[in-house]
Amino acid sequence: MVVALNRQDARPPASYDVDRARLRQRIEKTAVVVRTPEDREKVDPTTELNETSEQESRDPERLPVPAFVSYSHLDMAAKKVFELNLSAMMKKKLLTPWHDGGIEPGTAWREDIERNLGTMDVFVGLLTNAFVASDFIETVEVKAALEKVKKSGRGFLFFLILVDDIPLKDLEHARYQIIKPGGKAVCRHKNRREGFNRAQEEMEKQIRKLQAKRGGRRREDI
Repeated sequence: MVVALNRQDARPPASYDVDRARLRQRIEKTAVVVRTPEDREKVDPTTELNETSEQESRDPERLPVPAFVSYSHLDMAAKKVFELNLSAMMKKKLLTPWHDGGIEPGTAWREDIERNLGTMDVFVGLLTNAFVASDFIETVEVKAALEKVKKSGRGFLFFLILVDDIPLKDLEHARYQIIKPGGKAVCRHKNRREGFNRAQEEMEKQIRKLQAKRGGRRREDI
């Protein structure tokens, strides 16, 4: 037997609507409490910041040391890669780099170079065959750096980064500290970026020691 229901017969009883209304009122009056564990770890904003930025780089007492970067213009491509490492060390307040790329057009470039050689506390040379073959680098820039080594001793840092795998035998520069990133030339790494990153690590260790020795004072204040 088939029973036909009209639309009015299909509606639920009136008590259904009453029950829904009562349930809604109960929900609205119910307080919702969200509990957090009492032992929840507190987040130290300083600690969080240190994960992305060295604490020592924000030390107002830290003074970056002036650095002179020497390179052959034939090695401009390598120097461009190394500039990123210099910028990173500058942000860490380790050094303030200067190279002849900062010479303004129309200025006396020779005087500008000699002035910055006179104020440097760190000398960084990109050691290649072109570097060794340059008379200007040898007789002006390296000469000034070696004179500072003799005068200041451990108060001056002389870095030569072995960029190209050149023979060092009988090379006068070999008597001084040559950075071989990971024990090999920069060019022997997977790429120059990786090689210069390794060189940066070694440089930073020595620069931090120099800064610690000075205790935040500038060279002219010592």
